[in-house]
Amino acid sequence: MGTRNAAHSRGGIDSDAITRIEDAASVVRLARTNPSCSDALIAAEGELSIAAQSANDLGVSWQTIGETLGVARGNAYKRYRRRPVTETDSHSSSLAPPRRPRHKPDCQI
Repeated sequence: MGTRNAAHSRGGIDSDAITRIEDAASVVRLARTNPSCSDALIAAEGELSIAAQSANDLGVSWQTIGETLGVARGNAYKRYRRRPVTETDSHSSSLAPPRRPRHKPDCQI
């Protein structure tokens, strides 16, 4: 993929952040191919979201994040940006550590 080479040519932290996004996106794609992997898909999508947010926090542009994922900059921003905590969120367990998925025996990721 040409985007990978362009993003990795910068080296350093940006490169690591892009690699994390690519790896998480690969797991999401794999999980989507197996309907029995719904828990793994939820976990993988969460990891992808965290990877994109972390990359942006490190200074990676939404343009680069979008190119890495094969989506437009605006779509990457809308989907993966950090959202402010709302009144209803503060009453939920959003601060709890992420739940580890229970992988079903036939889920091969």
